[in-house]
Amino acid sequence: MRVVFLSLLLVLTVGSFAQQPAAMPEVKKFYFKSFFDRVKSPQKGADFVETVTVGADSITHVEIRHITLDQIVLDAFLKKDEPVGMWYYHLANGGRLLNYDFNLVYGSAAPDSAEKAFFVPNLPEITNLLVDVPEKKYVAPVLATGDGDLSEFMQNNLVFPYYSMVNKQYGRVLIGLQIDEEGTVSRITVENGVNVYLDKEAMRIMKKIRFRSGAKLDGQPKRIYYRLYISFFQ
Repeated sequence: MRVVFLSLLLVLTVGSFAQQPAAMPEVKKFYFKSFFDRVKSPQKGADFVETVTVGADSITHVEIRHITLDQIVLDAFLKKDEPVGMWYYHLANGGRLLNYDFNLVYGSAAPDSAEKAFFVPNLPEITNLLVDVPEKKYVAPVLATGDGDLSEFMQNNLVFPYYSMVNKQYGRVLIGLQIDEEGTVSRITVENGVNVYLDKEAMRIMKKIRFRSGAKLDGQPKRIYYRLYISFFQ
């Protein structure tokens, strides 16, 4: 009899746990005018609505929609304050997918002492490793993105993070990276950051860059250690 009673109690206990409802995600809405000024507004007179959903996995999903056009202008994911996953950002020239599905890396991309022999040495005549210097028999890596040069690539691909623009967060992010003899980019590193939004965008843009070939010095393939500042100013 006692065994039956204990079995029944166990079934009831397990059943009560099974019937516990899953935690509902926290959802908040914010109505505002002006996409960048974000002037708070009653729902009736608002131009935009921002829906923020915090999931059980601590990932925050943000959707900003233009109410009249019924058009999503920003679809974003954050882990704490860090952009993660795939974002959709509707800019003046159309929609753009932004891939933030990677981890930020801080430190230095410089080669260690054992690797330096494979790299182009520091020469005063070569001030920009992405530009040919014929008098030193230096041939720079060749872009494979269809852009004329690095400046054009940045202009065509860099996006000023929305929340940094709204909060007037500006600055220059120093990125270091390596380009090997075949033109493959690696060790992309934030060497001097500003904040998580700008750092993540600077790293994203460098992850997009591609080269058709690597550098050569005196006809010999060489690796390069390249550093550049990526500026975010209005």
